[in-house]
Amino acid sequence: MGEMIGNIAHQWRQPINALGLLLANVKDSYDFGELTKEELDRQVKTGNHLVQQMSTTIDDFRNFFRPDKEKAPFSLLATLAEVREILGSSLASHNITLEEDVPHDITVTGYANEYAQMLLNLVNNAKEAILAKHLAGRIRVEIREEGGMAVVRVSDSGGGIPEEVLPKIFDPYFTTKAKGTGIGLYMAKAIVENNMGG
Repeated sequence: MGEMIGNIAHQWRQPINALGLLLANVKDSYDFGELTKEELDRQVKTGNHLVQQMSTTIDDFRNFFRPDKEKAPFSLLATLAEVREILGSSLASHNITLEEDVPHDITVTGYANEYAQMLLNLVNNAKEAILAKHLAGRIRVEIREEGGMAVVRVSDSGGGIPEEVLPKIFDPYFTTKAKGTGIGLYMAKAIVENNMGG
């Protein structure tokens, strides 16, 4: 929930700033006697567009985190696009490049939203590892078909996982982060193994 709210806040920052500037411009135009009906209509239209954009962000996140009822076919490329949509502006603001190596789309059967949450968690963890090093960085997502299975690899320039920590990273409540819960990777593993047959 905290990560989701943080991402929504990040997505909202730009339209909120734009809305604040728009309101200041309307007031200035009024104060200087320059506010025509046409200008007011134009500004209201722009403001409504910004509010709609913010509302769409909420809907996108709500749909993204809604649990699926039954297994269905879904595109791994489309899922990666959803993750990019949610994290893209946050990654860009931290000078982190998201590289996508997907020669062709793969359709799998499972729970699309849960799978997307798992991928979001991995990419977000990679982002946090890079930020902990205080560097610009890169996250690479590779999607392949190998031996009749879909294979997704996520790598980053965050420095890797210390060898002594590696055996514990999927344990519930184990974390190396100051504000971590230790649930993210545990849930990611559960989604892949229990719900996706991976």
